[in-house]
Amino acid sequence: MKRLMVVFLTLAIIFSLAHTAGADSALDKLGRGLANTLTGIFEIPKNMGEESHEHGYFAGFTTGILKGITAFLVREVVGVYEVATFPIPLPAGYKPILPAPEYMPEYSNPRDIDY
Repeated sequence: MKRLMVVFLTLAIIFSLAHTAGADSALDKLGRGLANTLTGIFEIPKNMGEESHEHGYFAGFTTGILKGITAFLVREVVGVYEVATFPIPLPAGYKPILPAPEYMPEYSNPRDIDY
């Protein structure tokens, strides 16, 4: 019981000290990390679909898979790093490591695009 109380108080102090005006917080970093870790696998079909739409089905099954696997691995590594280091304000101000979009973007359906 004592150990649980110490952990709870430590986390409460970390979260209360971490939030500054106009900057991301430790919770934002944790949320980004969890989202990237849990949704990173969807980079593969997303990239396959985008490549198929832009360059044809063969490119989707070759280039799209390679781009998707690369994006998946990057997103997973960054997600795990952000989860593991969420209480530490690195980079400064808990800024995202990945350039925009910091979360996996929503796939746009080619059928919704006006040609």
